[in-house]
Amino acid sequence: MGKRFTKVLFLILISSLMNNLFYKVGSINEVKTASKEFDDTIKWVQSIGDKNGEYPNGFDVSTNIATRGIAVYKNELYVGTQNLNFSKIRFTNPLLFKIMSAGGILAYVFFEHVRNNNVALGFFNLLIPIAGIASDGCEVWKYNYSMDKWLPLVSDQPDAMLPAGFGDQRNFAAAVMQEFKGDLYVGTAAGLMLGCQLWRYNGTTWERVAERGFGDHHNIGVWSITTFDDELYVGTLNCREGCQIWKTNDGETWEKMPLPGGDGFGMKWNIYAWSMGVYNNSLYVGTLNFKPDQGCQLWRYNGEQWLKISLPGGDGFGEKENYGIRNMVEYNGDMYVATATSIFSRKQGCEIWRYDGNTWHPVIGEKGVLDDGFGNIYNKYAWSMVATSNGKLWVGTSNIQPFGRGNVFGSTGCEVWCYDGKRWMEMVGDESNSGAGGGFGNRCNIGARSMIEYPENSGRVVVGTFTLDVIDFHCFKGCEVWMNVPFGCRY
Repeated sequence: MGKRFTKVLFLILISSLMNNLFYKVGSINEVKTASKEFDDTIKWVQSIGDKNGEYPNGFDVSTNIATRGIAVYKNELYVGTQNLNFSKIRFTNPLLFKIMSAGGILAYVFFEHVRNNNVALGFFNLLIPIAGIASDGCEVWKYNYSMDKWLPLVSDQPDAMLPAGFGDQRNFAAAVMQEFKGDLYVGTAAGLMLGCQLWRYNGTTWERVAERGFGDHHNIGVWSITTFDDELYVGTLNCREGCQIWKTNDGETWEKMPLPGGDGFGMKWNIYAWSMGVYNNSLYVGTLNFKPDQGCQLWRYNGEQWLKISLPGGDGFGEKENYGIRNMVEYNGDMYVATATSIFSRKQGCEIWRYDGNTWHPVIGEKGVLDDGFGNIYNKYAWSMVATSNGKLWVGTSNIQPFGRGNVFGSTGCEVWCYDGKRWMEMVGDESNSGAGGGFGNRCNIGARSMIEYPENSGRVVVGTFTLDVIDFHCFKGCEVWMNVPFGCRY
């Protein structure tokens, strides 16, 4: 019973706060992927992971369970981590651990089955602070492809510029990253006791430019970030009144955006501003919506006013299980919108929809070219998505099977899919016709958590994982980072 409580609580924390290359080929693990339809043959190389002796899992910190924010800044790759050390509660205060584990189960019972969201949201608010307590602090690392070297920037490693958690271990996630006017901005998640922070890096020094949840400590995380109309926009996670949107034109003075109806776009159940995208000269914001029988919402801002976008079938694209819009990317002149669905649902997986500014078209799910979850309903989140300069759309999933045999959860590992505008190809997964099985050959890599094209204009992607043993519950293995390169390259 105790282990089942532990698994559920841990997954709740994660899902809710969820979520020219020169390689030394002899020192990294390679998995071949052949794609005849794409006339392209690539290999995956492990840059961070135990099979690469120089850089072990989790950047040599096993409690760095996931990569989070990811960006390219001044031709270098930046990666932030999510750090959860659950043993800090489990062993120092066993009673608190058991109480919170039971609370976690009750929260999801009320949310998924009883559909009493007032009770569920109350439990959710109680659970959030644990993430700040049970952390050794997030980290930020950078990678230079010409040197094939990772360097710690925010870490407890000796050469880092700042300690883990930006000097406060309650900052458990370097959640989002965005370049703006020559600087790199990093938003954190920290729990109610601290509130989110925003940090700015100019390539030499770090500076904190926002703290304590922008004056509201219930803003516990910066969950989305983008630039629009020469300003920087961020969206928060707020479980009290609903998400908020903040903007700045200089990185120092922040303005809270008035939303229709108030915080949460007039609905406190919109607790996440989970994703942002720019399309057709407008800013789009996708929410995670806790409201019973409803689902995610999409809002558009044209620089003057907000407008709710009608989704096919209503909120959640007509299905309440689609509780979040996880990613939005412009590709081939249209906007592709990817969902997150309940990890407890036995009926559906993530979906992807295409939007041309007027009309919606199903792509994955709801009679698209492939069924929900790319044909696997346990692909619950389209957790990462990026359009590359060579005309491809890449999508990474999270894979969680609820109530597996003898366990609370199971997983066959994350998958990575690629679209060339005509057809989809599985590049990582058990049906990929390659050696790159689910989770890059490691079933504990249950999520392709972060993804970006790097180097810029190379057509190649970097994928960071969320790594958790959901079967044996060896929780702390540490995240991995994988990169793809063409065969024949001497990297």
